[in-house]
Amino acid sequence: MAAGVIVPEHGARSFGLINAALGAGTVIGGLLAIRYKPERPLAAGAVAMLAYPLYPLGIVLGLPVWVPAAAQVVVGAGIGVWGVMWATSVQTQVPGEMLNPHPAPDRR
Repeated sequence: MAAGVIVPEHGARSFGLINAALGAGTVIGGLLAIRYKPERPLAAGAVAMLAYPLYPLGIVLGLPVWVPAAAQVVVGAGIGVWGVMWATSVQTQVPGEMLNPHPAPDRR
């Protein structure tokens, strides 16, 4: 949907820039999340995801391309933080036998 709005108005290059900004944001968020050790990782990840509406908001308001691109950096950072916090929570809070309840096949 975003491409259908951005490309006709600003061109494919702008859409590519906005998506690259998302990628940069996820890297930044992942790196930040590696260093940040919250007491409640899932809550921290959920708060980080509150940034998600910034991107569609920037599109529907018809703002200059740099605004949705900057929003995508923030959104990407939120996604990156969420991903690290989710993976950390699963690996530290869920027993291993629950993650893989089926024993490995006997390969004799």
